Amino acid sequence: MIQFAAPALLVGLFCAGIPILIHLLLRPRPRRVRFPALPFLRESLAAGRRAQRLRNWWLLLVRSALLACVVLLLAGPTCVPQKGLSAASGPSASVLVVDDSWSMRYQLNSGATPLRRAVARAVELTREIPGPAKSSTMGVVWADPRRSPIQLTSDFGRLRVALRDRGDERVHAETLSEALARAAAMLQSAPQASRRLIVLTDRATHAFRDVPPGILAGIDELSVRVIEPDAERLTNLALRVVRKPNRIHPAGAPLALGVSVFADGLDTTYTVLVREGERIVGREGPFTARAGTTREVAFTLEPFSIGAHALTVELEPADRLTFDQRRFVAFECGPRPVVWLVEPRGGERDLTSVLIESLLAPSALAEAEQIVDLRRLSAPPPSAPGDSRETRPALIVVLSGATLPENARRNIRAQLDAGATVVLMPASSESDADWPGLRQLLSEAAARVVPLETPVAMHWEEQSRFRNLNDAIDELTRSAVRRYVRLSSLREPVRVQARYSDSSPAIVSRKVGKGELYLLSTSLDPEWSDLGVRAAGTLSWLFELVYAALGPPQLAAEFNAGASSRVEFPALTELSKARVSGPGLDRAALVKLSDGSPQDGWPTDLAGVYAVCAPRSNQAGVRYAVNWPVEESDLPRISPQRLRSLLGVEDLVVDEQTEQDQPAAMSRLAALLGHSDPARLLPLLLLMLILLEVFLSARQGVAASAGVKEKNPRRQRVDAGL
Repeated sequence: MIQFAAPALLVGLFCAGIPILIHLLLRPRPRRVRFPALPFLRESLAAGRRAQRLRNWWLLLVRSALLACVVLLLAGPTCVPQKGLSAASGPSASVLVVDDSWSMRYQLNSGATPLRRAVARAVELTREIPGPAKSSTMGVVWADPRRSPIQLTSDFGRLRVALRDRGDERVHAETLSEALARAAAMLQSAPQASRRLIVLTDRATHAFRDVPPGILAGIDELSVRVIEPDAERLTNLALRVVRKPNRIHPAGAPLALGVSVFADGLDTTYTVLVREGERIVGREGPFTARAGTTREVAFTLEPFSIGAHALTVELEPADRLTFDQRRFVAFECGPRPVVWLVEPRGGERDLTSVLIESLLAPSALAEAEQIVDLRRLSAPPPSAPGDSRETRPALIVVLSGATLPENARRNIRAQLDAGATVVLMPASSESDADWPGLRQLLSEAAARVVPLETPVAMHWEEQSRFRNLNDAIDELTRSAVRRYVRLSSLREPVRVQARYSDSSPAIVSRKVGKGELYLLSTSLDPEWSDLGVRAAGTLSWLFELVYAALGPPQLAAEFNAGASSRVEFPALTELSKARVSGPGLDRAALVKLSDGSPQDGWPTDLAGVYAVCAPRSNQAGVRYAVNWPVEESDLPRISPQRLRSLLGVEDLVVDEQTEQDQPAAMSRLAALLGHSDPARLLPLLLLMLILLEVFLSARQGVAASAGVKEKNPRRQRVDAGL
């Protein structure tokens, strides 16, 4: 939409007809004259008629267009986008929000990126000011919160310089939420009555994922325009998820990794690599990806040594959008956890004891491949061992009928206080199952074995932490139980984790010191239940108790890029400072610590692996991995209806602007002519018309001179005849 600073001057467009009027008025008119020598003058009369005709239509049109161009230039035209913007005649306040997130760095077919095109379009928008430019203002806000916004100003030249400046550009995982909030504050405080917001974005879903609904509601006279710098369909091959053990992994056991790869909008072939440093420790593929599908890839890696480790999982070959082609993994390997199996005394081994041993430490595996260090005991040692992780048990399974002298009970209580998990379980051969000295922590009354005519199944209570934990543990709820131990009354603060279908407690627990005491009220013996036959649930549950007792890793962690994290690493508790090296850090950063936690958070600006060590040490004792949020890979365009709901405005127009079908030469020519600003185009057009008028006039003069030279000999012959 074109507006004029002085529309009254458009009356001067009538001047474009002056050259035509002059031609009509000054055109020579023929007179009738009787002359006896007409045959001798025919040629001369024909030449006169030719002279009376208009010889150069182009010159006449150029002169008319030249006058019209002068009038339009004097009228002061400006170009105001018609889509999504009110045609305001008064001053206006405008804010440009530039999305500079990861997806805006996508490599287009032309070699450019949507971000570069968005910046170029923003520069053009600084010239498209509705209303008087001197009274209107404009500001700029970036999605990156660390990039300082430009407050509302009428110095549009400064805006253009700031937009072209790439000095503080950085990659980040921030959405448009904070940028829109800043823009709303600017517009709310603007003195102009007319307000407009222009968002330059590829409309990828990830950029709006945490924008609160109605973020722009309440701003008067607001119109919103969302400009998509390029409407090219984005394709992406994304490594979205890497699943790894989130506990301390036994040093001698193989490491299992699970990888999810999603193909968005393309069919391609890729390979998945796993690296530790520069060494490739795993490779799977090549795989064929179908558009819109997810493929799961599983790795089983060789055992790792004790300590913190970091892996890089990546896709080859690289895609156009490279940030989600690589993910980083940090994990800790420790000694095999110790498990005590306290068996009943007797000559023949109890079947439940045999089943537990076959689950936790199967004889088919070599000792180095065992996940736990299982120790069968007739009774616990008389005194508690040291506090080292290598000797302290993580899990103690006590079968009914086990001999527990007073010093053995004190040892188990000491292990509970130190953080071990104790599980009481009925043995196969016991008709009256009981655990003297330990059962009293759960119930005052003795346990009673209850045989059932109809088998029952257990189900998790709503508040149980095992509910919906994983499918393997839920296998417990699909096993039939034919006999169980019933406690007549439970002490406070005992919690029921699971119940049978007849409402009797199936699994109960109680917190004791740093540890936890459990009672599984049925045995693995097939005469009691199917827990030993359908063993996946029992095995997963026991290992969950082992890992819970070990606690979270102390030497490894994972964070999201840009997130502020103050995770405590126990290995650093004695240090007041630590050196951190990683991506984006030119030199190791010195971080102040308090009880192993940083005072200002760990560096997480860029994705990668970070190493933490003592200030004067080069050996990294702690490693943590930083990854871009998986939501950053959500590229589908958000709909205009969803945008209206999020922004809380009705006057919203989505403008898709694409140059992918236009030749590069035409794009450069359009930019050179300033196609979006008539005030820049008209002077250039006026100059071109003047040059064309001079050229055509000179050409007509040369043609006229040549005609005169040709006619003179003929006139001489006519005169001689007379």
